[in-house]
This record gives sequence, structure tokens and C-alpha cells, in this order.
Amino acid sequence: MEKWEVANGMNFAYGGTGVFNTLEKPPNMSTQISFFQQLRQQKWYTKQELNPSIALLSLAGNDYGTSVVNHGNNPKDMSDLSKLVVNQLADNIKPILSLGKKNVIVVLDLYTAFQSAFAKQKNITVMDMDVGVLIKVGKEVQRMQEWELPFFWDMIHPSQKGWHAVYSELQPSLYKLF
Repeated sequence: MEKWEVANGMNFAYGGTGVFNTLEKPPNMSTQISFFQQLRQQKWYTKQELNPSIALLSLAGNDYGTSVVNHGNNPKDMSDLSKLVVNQLADNIKPILSLGKKNVIVVLDLYTAFQSAFAKQKNITVMDMDVGVLIKVGKEVQRMQEWELPFFWDMIHPSQKGWHAVYSELQPSLYKLF
């Protein structure tokens, strides 16, 4: 990977993960943040280069889903787990701040951000297929390669383009914060 390829940022996220280990094998959020730390230690980015950037963290329900599968759906357990998840999320922000990253945003309402992004692309829908993913653009259905998908690389996880669309929706309010 060349530095110019990530001049506008990079995504360390893995679908299916959480702040803790989940049913998925990819690295949890702490490990994902350590990947960013390694790049910083390797001097991929200077403190000055990081100053105007924003670290955008997103957490969905994978920790809760894992708990339900492993321990059942007890409301008391979910309440206790919520405290642990929030505390771990707060702990995960600390290393980002220690690397000189001052602007850290945690997206809590992904639903509204995605609905807003979808509203601007009303003629595009994703249909679940047994073999591959098809995109309906107007009346025409086309098979798309993973990297060409407008929003998702599967039926749940946003593609890089999907996250870009959501970020574009969040961007005006982010600039107001900083």
C-alpha cells in the first residue's frame, strides 16, 4: 500500500465485530485501533497530518447478539452488558486521543444516517440473491462486482462507497462540531 492511496483516509473496520470478541473471527475494535496505532508508529501520518482529520467510530449490535447467542436474552444481563460495552468503547477512544487525534466521533444513530443517504439514491435497491448480489438501477438489474456496489458488499455491511455516502450525510454536522 502506498501513502497516496490513503491520502483521504482509511477504514479499519471489520463487519460482524464489536468492542469485545464476537461470533465472528475478525479483530475486535481494540485490535482494529491497534492497526491505526501501528501506522502512526511507522510514521505513515504525522501529528500535523492527523490534526484536521476526524476519527469516526461506529458500534452496532454485534456484542449484544453474541451475548444473546451465548447466554440468552435476559434484560438484566443486557443492562450489565450495556455498561461494559460503553466503558470499553470509552477505553477504545483513549489510544486514538493519545496518538494526537483530537476529533473523535462515535456514531450512535446509524439508522437515520443511512436513511438520509438512501433518500438521495431512491432508484437504487439491493436485492438478496443466493449467488452474488444484484443491483437494481431503475428498471435494469445488473450483477455488480463487490467494489462496484453503491452501498453494501453483502446484505448487512456497508461498502466503502456506502460509508462514504453516510459520511457525506454526517459531514455538515461534523464540521459544525470542530
